[in-house]
Amino acid sequence: MRKDPRMIPIKTSLQLAIIAKMAKDMWTECYSEIYPKKQLTYMIKNQQSYDVIKHQIEDGYFYYSTNVKCQPVGYFCAKPQEDGMFLNHLYIQPEHRKTGIAKEVISFVEELARNNQQKKIYLRCNSENTDAIAAFEALGFSVEEDVKTDLGSGYISNDVIMTKPVVPRKFR
Repeated sequence: MRKDPRMIPIKTSLQLAIIAKMAKDMWTECYSEIYPKKQLTYMIKNQQSYDVIKHQIEDGYFYYSTNVKCQPVGYFCAKPQEDGMFLNHLYIQPEHRKTGIAKEVISFVEELARNNQQKKIYLRCNSENTDAIAAFEALGFSVEEDVKTDLGSGYISNDVIMTKPVVPRKFR
């Protein structure tokens, strides 16, 4: 029997709807003190709505639900790119943070990266989200650069790019 957490690929409309609802709830919790309400609503609609997630999956993003005791407690998505595996989202419900789930997710994403011949994982994180930056640093990521991300409609996000090398199997 596999232990928790389990990474469940998002394949059905019901799974997708659950992830979209979870995204809305978690983005509101994570970003309500960083972004104005109008900008946050815009970001959720244009980055994590049902239709956007569906389109991203069709475009080659890997979306997974992170489940504990058969219940979704988070989600993540990644996509192989020319310059590495892009970890586009990783969110875990507050009551399940600091339990080792993120470490398991990163190990899973590292394996996805290896299977896709990627030498690194990279992500964008809002520069004001210091808890997330610290968590990613504890998982082996390092800040590479500060960037301003144009979100459209005049909205800008101040982000950091973080990277983590993917160690080949034979050297682990």
